[in-house]
Amino acid sequence: MTREEAGAYFKQLRLSRKLRLQDVIEGTTIPNVQYLSALEGGRYNILNSEHFPSLVQFFRLPREEIERIRPGTIVEIVAAPEVVIVVEPKQRRPLPDELQQAVEMYSTRYPDLAKPEWQDYLASFKNRSMEADTPEDWLDFYRNLVRFGVQPGQEN
Repeated sequence: MTREEAGAYFKQLRLSRKLRLQDVIEGTTIPNVQYLSALEGGRYNILNSEHFPSLVQFFRLPREEIERIRPGTIVEIVAAPEVVIVVEPKQRRPLPDELQQAVEMYSTRYPDLAKPEWQDYLASFKNRSMEADTPEDWLDFYRNLVRFGVQPGQEN
């Protein structure tokens, strides 16, 4: 979605709910009407704005809609279903060539290898003097982690 399309989308959303610019300002972190108008007009990219999460919460957009308008956004529902927290996508580290080859060669048999969280977790070991020089070494390393019950993102 372009910034113009995103701005038009949020403007239409506001208008369909019969809200004034001031109503949105009061319910979000957007500082003033002029800035909201610039976002809606596509002069600034609403999807990259620091105010995107507060707009999502204000309009109570469902997970599917957030992912449609801004692919790659991680959405976490916390406590009550009406409370949505948008977690900004983090930059992924580049995968070592041999790890990328392992993913391409073995992810059909080991589907977790295709998951970004596993790839990032495995790639983080390359910076810790990991000695995986071949795709097979990476597969062996991955299989050992799984065998010991390691899951990316969990303290073990």
